[in-house]
Amino acid sequence: MAKLPADIQYLLDDKIGLVLSEGLNVLYNVQPRHPIDYFAKWLLNYEATQKNKKTVHESDNKTKDILKKYDEVAEVRKKKEAAVEEQRQLTEKAENTFNEKLEKHEYHEELLTNDLPSFIEKQKGLPAVYIGKLEHPTRAVGDDEEDELAHLDTSQQKLISYIGASGAQKFIIGRELLPDTGVTYTVFQPKEEEQPPAEGEEGVPVVAKPNYLYIPDVTKDQRIVYFRIPKLGAYQACPLSYKSVLSERAFDEGVKERLRVQEERENQKRDKEQRDEEFQKRIQEAQEQEQPAQPVEEIEEEWKNIEWPEIEEKEFEYDERKFVLCVDTLGEDRELTEAERNYVSDLATNFVKCWEESERRQLSRDIDLYIEAQRTVNKEEFVENLASKLNEEINTQYQEDEADSEAKQNYKKAAIAAEFYKNKLLEEDVKKMIKSLAEYRVIKFKPLIQNVMYFLGYKKGQVNVPGTNVLEWKEVKKTISRDDFFDKLENYEFKGPKEGYWERYALTNRLLQKLEKINVEELEDYNLGLAVLYRYVKQVLEARILDIQVRRANKEEQRRTRENNIQEAENLAAQRERELEEAQQKAAADEEEFNQEEWEARWTEEHPPIVIPEEVIDDIDEDIEDENAA
Repeated sequence: MAKLPADIQYLLDDKIGLVLSEGLNVLYNVQPRHPIDYFAKWLLNYEATQKNKKTVHESDNKTKDILKKYDEVAEVRKKKEAAVEEQRQLTEKAENTFNEKLEKHEYHEELLTNDLPSFIEKQKGLPAVYIGKLEHPTRAVGDDEEDELAHLDTSQQKLISYIGASGAQKFIIGRELLPDTGVTYTVFQPKEEEQPPAEGEEGVPVVAKPNYLYIPDVTKDQRIVYFRIPKLGAYQACPLSYKSVLSERAFDEGVKERLRVQEERENQKRDKEQRDEEFQKRIQEAQEQEQPAQPVEEIEEEWKNIEWPEIEEKEFEYDERKFVLCVDTLGEDRELTEAERNYVSDLATNFVKCWEESERRQLSRDIDLYIEAQRTVNKEEFVENLASKLNEEINTQYQEDEADSEAKQNYKKAAIAAEFYKNKLLEEDVKKMIKSLAEYRVIKFKPLIQNVMYFLGYKKGQVNVPGTNVLEWKEVKKTISRDDFFDKLENYEFKGPKEGYWERYALTNRLLQKLEKINVEELEDYNLGLAVLYRYVKQVLEARILDIQVRRANKEEQRRTRENNIQEAENLAAQRERELEEAQQKAAADEEEFNQEEWEARWTEEHPPIVIPEEVIDDIDEDIEDENAA
């Protein structure tokens, strides 16, 4: 292809040719009236136009970049907001779940020692949350001690012992804060009354003092006691004291009060019905008279205006129990925010509220259960029938033997009575009465239940709160409501030797001594099934002791018989030797031959040998103290 001329190549260069082509294209599309003039002006404005296009393009790109970055930031913000909302919902759900648990739970002290500290730690991210209990110092409980509070040294001043904590603070459990040390004891002091505004200050709002102790910087308070290395941080302590109504005293008084209220309300109801009849009669008489002494409207108004007093129950008896909720930021060197302090304080207040409501609800339920149970059984008839049938059983089964000792006679009667009470105990209605106790939160006659459990072989640690004589009713009631509990009672064998190891508190004689302290009439008023259980176990223990006494008396008689036989055998042997010697001397004197073999055969025939019984071996009875069975 031929090479184009230089001038043509110059014009075809993109810097000229493309511009001219674009200009001519514009000229053609517009077709102005003065094309030369238009084209010349277009060429003159071309460079500025291109710069504007470039500027617009760059601006568009920059705007796109800004919008893109804005979208990216908005997306990040959206994700953060979504995460915050999700966390808020999780936190709210956790709060609702915990509050619902507080409202429905029946054993708040369990929540207090573990759930509450862990919950606060998780919800607020606090490094240390722990619970203290104000009580007397504890001490070891001896086997001979029966008092429920024997583990408390009441001669000593009460102190704060730490009973629960969040994860990192578990080391504090079991530690004690000595009285008159530290700052925490101040939360148990009476709260100062709010002072009214001074003269001239009316209208000035009174700011309530917070119901907690707060130390913003523990390093500046010399009273602070550290259980580990001192660290920078803040400390808050909230009183957590509540009115406990779960006691036998509150139960007994509550039963009396509810019965009183029920009776008075019933009487009031009858009075209302009687008065209503009287007023209806007066109204009817007034309606039948042309000119009544008192208009019907006045009689009706008089009836409406009669006021009947509200008959309400008194508050339950209670014992105040004191705890303290503590939080700190030691190691984080920061103060607790006001929101954090208020959160902890409000949670402590709500915890106490739910705890008290739960206990009142449970005690009220126990009282209703007890009153209803008393109405379904005639106690006097039940007890009288029980005694009558027992006498009938003994009269039928007991066979008197003049050779029997007094102990043997008593043993036979005790064995019959034990069998009778066992059969009665295994009747379904009696078992149902005993099992019904598992529905109660407050249980009476705890020593009886404890000793029945020891009687069946349970250890103190399985029956009581560890280290105390306090019945662990929450666990024990599961046992007495199962059939295997009654199987163990049925299969208990009070006859014959017993080898093994018995704790001192579970020895037969000790159990009997403790049961003998129980007021049977009060027990029958409380639960007839429990009264039958008491009679059975007590009777078995008595039969067991009599069994040991009878067997030991028999062993002693066997020992005396053996000793007598040995002595008679020795005397017979000595007599034989004397008579043999005399016979030999006589034969020698008569110069006769002496046949010793014939003599011995004849002598043995005339004097039969004495049988000596085998050596008497005493029975082993490890379940009793010897001096009580002799």
